[in-house]
Amino acid sequence: MSCLLLASANKALSRCAIVTPRLNNQPLAQLLQLDGPRREVVLRGTEISYFEPGLDPFTLNGDYIVDSLPSLVYSDFKRLSASYDFISVGRTRIADRLCDVIRVVARDGTRYSFIAWLDAETKLPLRVDLLDRDGGNAGAVPGRLLQRWR
Repeated sequence: MSCLLLASANKALSRCAIVTPRLNNQPLAQLLQLDGPRREVVLRGTEISYFEPGLDPFTLNGDYIVDSLPSLVYSDFKRLSASYDFISVGRTRIADRLCDVIRVVARDGTRYSFIAWLDAETKLPLRVDLLDRDGGNAGAVPGRLLQRWR
């Protein structure tokens, strides 16, 4: 089980646990909200089920859980490479985890650029900073992963 500490768009912190076993060679994933009311999202194959107090459980079709994780996790990097350059900056540590630091630079002046700190083992983004057009820090991207521990 991995635990994550996420910052949402309203700057609130949310601790989540992610469990990712495989059963009969099918992907399984469970995302548990650890603070406040228990909220659970379960991925079984291509079915994503949501369980939350006060709401009827429901299931959607999809390939991955999108709740609470930054959209960078699901990006198609081959498609993005037409508009962005991916530059390896080196390695560092965040939340006691070794990270690969990648600068994502827009090829034109109309898009923002980013710096992403990716967990070297899991490839989850531990931090993503939005850069302004001059390359300065414009702020953290909502959904930024602040801390990860086991």
